[in-house]
Amino acid sequence: MQFSPDQRTTKKFQSNEDEDEDVDVISNLPDEILHKILTFLPTKHAVATTALSRRWTNLWTTAFLPHLEFNDLTLLHTIRSNPNPTHEQTLFVNFVNNVLRLSNLAKVTTFTLTCLGSYGSSCINSWLRIACTNNITELDIYVNFDNGPIRLPAIVYISTSLVVLKLNANVKLDINSDQVCFPSLKILHIFVYNQEDDDWTGELYRRCPALEDLFLEGQVLDTYGKVQFHVCSSTLKRLKIEFSLLDRFCSFEYSFDYSFLVSAENLENLDVFDNFLAEYNVANLQVLDRANICIGHPSLPAKAVGFLYANRAFEFLEGISHVRFLSLSGCTIGALSYINEAKLEHPDEFADDSDDDQYGDVDRWQSYGILPTFNFLTNLELGFRNFRSWTVLPYILQCSPNLEFLALKKEIPDNDMCNRWPWKEPEPLPKCMLYCLKEIDVKGFEGKHYELTVVEFLLKNAQVLQRMAIYSPPLPLDEEMMLHKTIYEHPRGSETCQVKFFSNCLFQPYR
Repeated sequence: MQFSPDQRTTKKFQSNEDEDEDVDVISNLPDEILHKILTFLPTKHAVATTALSRRWTNLWTTAFLPHLEFNDLTLLHTIRSNPNPTHEQTLFVNFVNNVLRLSNLAKVTTFTLTCLGSYGSSCINSWLRIACTNNITELDIYVNFDNGPIRLPAIVYISTSLVVLKLNANVKLDINSDQVCFPSLKILHIFVYNQEDDDWTGELYRRCPALEDLFLEGQVLDTYGKVQFHVCSSTLKRLKIEFSLLDRFCSFEYSFDYSFLVSAENLENLDVFDNFLAEYNVANLQVLDRANICIGHPSLPAKAVGFLYANRAFEFLEGISHVRFLSLSGCTIGALSYINEAKLEHPDEFADDSDDDQYGDVDRWQSYGILPTFNFLTNLELGFRNFRSWTVLPYILQCSPNLEFLALKKEIPDNDMCNRWPWKEPEPLPKCMLYCLKEIDVKGFEGKHYELTVVEFLLKNAQVLQRMAIYSPPLPLDEEMMLHKTIYEHPRGSETCQVKFFSNCLFQPYR
């Protein structure tokens, strides 16, 4: 059979193409390159390559994997839905045991263990003893509380290579009061389960000579007792505290008291979240740069817990008065505005010569609701969850003499009927509005009467304002155009101020 030149060329091309498809280019690479490829894969995928071909059989065992990650949820997809997960758990145990047995543990630098199933503390502890070597730089443990108390191997406490430690488990730490713990540890994330005795936490932070980043997390478990947490560190630069009250306790019918004592003279960044207004006693935060504060329940009004709890927000701010960038959530502003609003509506009851006992001990209430002066504050973000909380804005501006940027953010749509709003313009005008305030963002602007009052007050009195950006949710076109016209025509204290509108912007809760 005769082929034309074009047909012969096509046939030859197809033949070469078939041959290329049969060639496994990756498998022909040198072991050194294949080992490098394996080090970038998750542990379960690296181990699974042994089933590809004879060339790959147990190749991962000689690759010196630096990161070992065991997660029963991703390895066994049915472990949560299977009512009888014994078989799956056995598979997971065998997998971990075999990988630890065949790996070159001297080369492992990161060990991550996530166990949502119940394997028993003895099994978990044995894995930790085997995996934790002198070369471990990061240890991440997320183990179901039902597994019982977990103990870290003794070598972990004295390791000079361990830099990152994340503990979300029922961990029993063995702290020797006579020795330094974790000499090179810089990052510590810890979920506190046992809150009956927190002494070990305070002792732990003091004995970490290199600690820079601490994330303290937990839930309110004891609703009838007093729990204190101590954070004392001269090296700490970043601190995040996140504690939450379970929904069933949010009626505040329980008598519980959580407090956090923080002493960290080199702290630069502070993030705090709770939904029950804990007590924060902070001191020596002279170099604090940024603080994000979200304290108080989002739906429970501050008056439900009274002045004693609401004043905790003021006391907290007193301890962070040196901050440069500050963000306060709508819950926090709600607590601040509660006492401030009472003073605006009932000034006689708070006067020095008042005999009215409506608010209890008048002498004590006069010391409540006092904001510190934020002499170093240049950037401020405030969240709002109801129209009444805006009354605290003038007070905050008076206490921020060097403020340059202000963001006002409505976190949720406002359905309240603003028939009685105790707004009072500050007298005299805040110093920042005369000399410093250059940029203002207003987010969640719906054109309510009280919102227009605030915007017009800022436009009229901010003498050096350069820009105001107003972000609105979707509004009817005619209503939106009317708002634009009203604001554009309002007198401005700064001739160079530009007002910009941004439409169809969704509300953004604090978290």
